[in-house]
Amino acid sequence: MAGPPPKKPLPGAAPKTVPANKPPPGGKPKPPGAPKDVMGVGAKGPTRLSTGSIADRQNAAIAEKSGQAPADKGKAAAAAPAAPPPTYVEDKFLQQSWAKSVAVPTAFNEFIQRVLPAFKFEPTTLHLLQVFSNTDERAVKVKGVLESNPYYRAQFLRHVENNRGGRADAPSVDSAIVLLGMENSRSFLASLQLQRTVMGGHVEWTKDGKLAAEPNSFVGFALRTDEALAERKDAYSNSAFSAGLVFDYLAQAVTKYAADPKKAGQFVDQVFAHGMKTAKVGMLLADQVPDFNLKKYVFAACLLHDVGKLILAILAQDYVDFYDETRKRDLPRAVRQFAEEKRFGVGHPMLSAMVCRATGVHQPVEQAVFFHHNPIQLFRAGNRHAYTLSSLVCLASNVANQLRKPEGPNDPVYDKWLGPELKGFTVKKEAVAAASEKILRSGD
Repeated sequence: MAGPPPKKPLPGAAPKTVPANKPPPGGKPKPPGAPKDVMGVGAKGPTRLSTGSIADRQNAAIAEKSGQAPADKGKAAAAAPAAPPPTYVEDKFLQQSWAKSVAVPTAFNEFIQRVLPAFKFEPTTLHLLQVFSNTDERAVKVKGVLESNPYYRAQFLRHVENNRGGRADAPSVDSAIVLLGMENSRSFLASLQLQRTVMGGHVEWTKDGKLAAEPNSFVGFALRTDEALAERKDAYSNSAFSAGLVFDYLAQAVTKYAADPKKAGQFVDQVFAHGMKTAKVGMLLADQVPDFNLKKYVFAACLLHDVGKLILAILAQDYVDFYDETRKRDLPRAVRQFAEEKRFGVGHPMLSAMVCRATGVHQPVEQAVFFHHNPIQLFRAGNRHAYTLSSLVCLASNVANQLRKPEGPNDPVYDKWLGPELKGFTVKKEAVAAASEKILRSGD
């Protein structure tokens, strides 16, 4: 149904203008043909604590001072009135003299320069994930992905031809997709992108023309998450494969960057197992929260909330031993978090959030992941739905760490599940106990 007609401006009224230091509502428009967000976020995106990018603004300022700004932009700036001082919280912080003397932690600096770029999902991967978030005309859309990328098309057809025993009648793209199957086609293309992005190389072929490694071996975590939600036909299942794919990227990053790949690789399995338990508990609890419009992000946020620990395991050889020791001592979460930041210069929640943002697909859960140890900060910022999502991640993680059947309403386990970090978050004890018992019965 058509909406109301646009309001006409009053006679003589000046058109509204957007302040020079504030982006227009909704941000920059997407270019034609840009892939949609596979997790369902619209153009506006989630509410954020601040707007703009520090790096973008700093780069623009440096370019203008060095005379590298476009000529037409310089003329426009000269004709326009001077912009008021920046009002961003980050800018005010960085302008303080004492802030300039703060040293950037070595681990954080190395993460930004070496590891983080590998977690950016490239356009082909984003397009592929978008295709599989909808069941309509998948084959046609996968063909479009292949036709738009000659490299992928050539590798894909070569793989299908080898599976057919090298027959002379080379299949077309359409028939090749049918022969390989939709899910196998997705795994093959995702593994190609992973090897190029993380490892900086290409798929390897043996002398007899076979793949040196099966594509599924590169995307094993993605396939496991996809299988876990295969029976669900809701928004959770749309983000399963892409969330698991982050762990596949991490598994490859371990082999490339970690000082002890074997120990770090085992830690990947450990963090993934905890993430899966947390995600399953989180989905059960999300059904008990009324008026919550971010349910479709619960699975991804819960699964990815601790990936920053894997980053620290890659960058710091002693992190896994440190983590095991703090767990053995059963230290409170706040104490463990303080010790982690003191020892390594940065906490895992920040690294987890930055990985989510880098992928592009999981940017909507960035804030919930960043504040999952202290969700009340989002409540104070007025971001109610992000606060609820972050609280669900926090609670689900606590339950996943202490799965048990409570012995009555006063069981001490409730103090560990509903700790002080969840003060103000309303959820029935019976619902939390039921979620814990269900995961226990399933054997996960």
